Amino acid sequence: GHVQTGEVTIAVQNARFDGIEVQAGDVIGLLNDVLTVKGASADAVVEALLEQMGASNMEVITLYYGQPVRAEQAAALQERLSEAYPDQAVEIVDGGQPFYHYIISAE
Repeated sequence: GHVQTGEVTIAVQNARFDGIEVQAGDVIGLLNDVLTVKGASADAVVEALLEQMGASNMEVITLYYGQPVRAEQAAALQERLSEAYPDQAVEIVDGGQPFYHYIISAE
């Protein structure tokens, strides 16, 4: 099947990509390695990326949470996403990645 990949991290420098202007410290999201969104929080960026991925048409959404995220935060996000995507399996995994809040796989 077709797999979409998202990454949520913090911008390390001021930049402008495809009409999206980011400042160092902004929470940003990359969809298949392309900057597509910035947001007020990691959770908001995850939600925006899932919408861009067409997650409602996918079967499984997996969130690999990294060192910037506590297990309780990831579990709370999983609960909200399970409500938003009731027909999809929403899984969380402790990925342990140091710089990415979340790596998302939707298939």
